[in-house]
Amino acid sequence: MTKRAVIVAHARRMLQDPRSRAKVQGFFHHWLDMDGERDLKKDSKAYPGFDKGSIGALRHSLNLFIDELVWSGSSDYRQLLLARHLPLNRDLAKLYGKSVAGKGFQRVEFDPNRRAGLITHPYLLSSFAYPDSSSPIHRGVFLTRQMMGRSLKPPPEAVSFKDDELDPSLTMREKVTQVTKDRACMGCHGTINSLGFSLEHYDALGRWRNQENKKPVDATSNYETEDGKTIRLQGARSLAEFAARNEGSQKAFIRHLFHYLVKQPVGAYGKNTIEDLHRQFKKSRFNVKNLIIEILCVASMHGTEKDNS
Repeated sequence: MTKRAVIVAHARRMLQDPRSRAKVQGFFHHWLDMDGERDLKKDSKAYPGFDKGSIGALRHSLNLFIDELVWSGSSDYRQLLLARHLPLNRDLAKLYGKSVAGKGFQRVEFDPNRRAGLITHPYLLSSFAYPDSSSPIHRGVFLTRQMMGRSLKPPPEAVSFKDDELDPSLTMREKVTQVTKDRACMGCHGTINSLGFSLEHYDALGRWRNQENKKPVDATSNYETEDGKTIRLQGARSLAEFAARNEGSQKAFIRHLFHYLVKQPVGAYGKNTIEDLHRQFKKSRFNVKNLIIEILCVASMHGTEKDNS
């Protein structure tokens, strides 16, 4: 048996251990920026009934969703972004316009145009929102860095978003457009806003809405890719489909996972390693479990490159 075959056999065995599953879930918490002390509390007048119990249940729903897809037979990364169902209990189902019979969490299907995997999971949408409204900026920054794997420069001048100083008749999209219209801001906000606006059909709890401030929600935007192409996003489903097939997003996921598991950037293991891992990822039909095994093989069989600069 070759060294690689031995490593693969051990890696597959280890993946069956509950500790490995906890480690993988820890990665997703890290990747999805769930580790911080972010306050999910909402305005009790605007969102009555949303309390600590709701927050805990939403987090559990997200964990169940991740575990279900990662440890399935296909373990398909793309379904993490495209699945149209959510695990919900009775209280959450009522909150999100569905019904569940019996106790515990159950799989609830949604209109595919209204749910798109992790991108529209209510826990994340609630995390990246204000206490009383959505936040295209927070959501857009999250999508830019975590989902698209793009870096953002520090703003040339810190500008706080003071909602109470803006015209209350404006939608959140109109407010953000007004605050970030300066050319110096749009260097980054061109990307941030285009991604964040695609989630404007979701309120601060991640519930679907067609109107805000008695105006129709506009979730369309033009997104400029890293290679300078402009694509038209029609909302969350459009964004999720783009991210699922986009090689930049796929490689970003690989980089995040590699760094979390190995505690070294993937580039330290050779300039071609990211391409090799991406090729294997595609070959396996984007199987996350196989990707973990490939990463462990790279880490076990190759030393890090020395800096020759």
